[in-house]
Amino acid sequence: MKNALNALINNGLSPALLLEVLDDLIENDDFEDVDDCIGCVAQRSQMAETASMRYVEWSVDNPLFAPNVVTLEGGDYLVLTDDEAAAALAEHIESSAWAFNASFLSGATGMDEDIFTGLVDKCEDSNDAVLALIKGSCGLVHFIEEAEASDGRGSFLATYDGEECEQGDYYIYRVA
Repeated sequence: MKNALNALINNGLSPALLLEVLDDLIENDDFEDVDDCIGCVAQRSQMAETASMRYVEWSVDNPLFAPNVVTLEGGDYLVLTDDEAAAALAEHIESSAWAFNASFLSGATGMDEDIFTGLVDKCEDSNDAVLALIKGSCGLVHFIEEAEASDGRGSFLATYDGEECEQGDYYIYRVA
């Protein structure tokens, strides 16, 4: 797939037609393997982000990140389906419940803010206690929904810029 796209670009494929080819591939999920899928989605996302119509080499084998991270010239992008993004969001929030400010925790759980003030000051060491309070009050699912409604998935998953970019059935988050 990479070689074919590169050949098209090197042989003068117009930017508009290249975007059309990528959009068609993404829309039809017409890929030989998951690496091609992730790479094409990230390529399309970067072209939209930078308005650069040149081919950018991608690599999916990045040991610092999950297997769904694509390294492009200029950044690393996490590429997920909606279900994968929802699961990643839940995992992130569950592992970092301590990092929410006491006011948000109080509003979401209905508990007094002072309860959380002392806990969040203990950072990671208080995560289990904060989770127990969340689960015992509003429930983890409700809390995750509140956090997503408040800040969006991008603020949690896109560690570089906090932005979520949708391309077809995929969501892209810049992580470096």
